[in-house]
Amino acid sequence: MQHLVPALGSAESRDQDRAGFAVQNILKLLADNHNYVDDEVVSSSMSPSMPQWLGTILSERGIEHVTEPFWHTKYEINDASLRLANTGGSGMSVFKAGMQCARWLQLWTRHLITKSSGILKPLFDSCRAVVRFTSPCVIISACQ
Repeated sequence: MQHLVPALGSAESRDQDRAGFAVQNILKLLADNHNYVDDEVVSSSMSPSMPQWLGTILSERGIEHVTEPFWHTKYEINDASLRLANTGGSGMSVFKAGMQCARWLQLWTRHLITKSSGILKPLFDSCRAVVRFTSPCVIISACQ
């Protein structure tokens, strides 16, 4: 979250929306992975307010006032440029001649996200729209 909060203050609304999507989904992931109350599973999507424990953690990090509103959002990603499940597969290339390095890194990272598995996959899927902020984490995970 510490890398996403600055993106929420971006001058470009597209970056703000993408960071908002990531924050929204990460909040739900955190709650869903810590959702046992008296041995009953409580879905985060059914709760109208953020769990107190999560609010406390975010407050301790000084980001609750920025992230808490995203508990109530319903962002969806519809940008076709983010749907690159086949990037790097047969017939498609992640790199094209003349492509800028930053763009190549974004495409490659998105490709790695589609290939990721394990416990971090939901986190990476949440961050697929803001790869500029998460690329190093995805690359390290994919190489392990």
